[in-house]
Amino acid sequence: VSIKFVLHTDNFPEDISWKITRQDDQRVVMSGDSYPVEKSNELLEYPDCVEDTSYIFELDDTYQDGLCCVYKDQGDGFISLYYKGAPVFENISDFGASHTKQFGPPLKV
Repeated sequence: VSIKFVLHTDNFPEDISWKITRQDDQRVVMSGDSYPVEKSNELLEYPDCVEDTSYIFELDDTYQDGLCCVYKDQGDGFISLYYKGAPVFENISDFGASHTKQFGPPLKV
């Protein structure tokens, strides 16, 4: 199934790391971190095709200020995630140190 993570970096992209992990076996299927300063205020899209199962999205901000609007010189970044073409979340920017979201079909026990 289709999956797409969208990251619009703020002025400090080196603070951001993220990963998408399969919930059943903890395997990381997508990730990114330590973006260079040259990626400041840039729209980055990460499309992929993954199995139809449950996932956990995790994003960490080492400066703990999210991607927008806490500081005057921060810039206007955001994150969005789409699964099977539908939004899991869109345009989130004010999350402090981290943002975590489980998505996909429920795990079969």
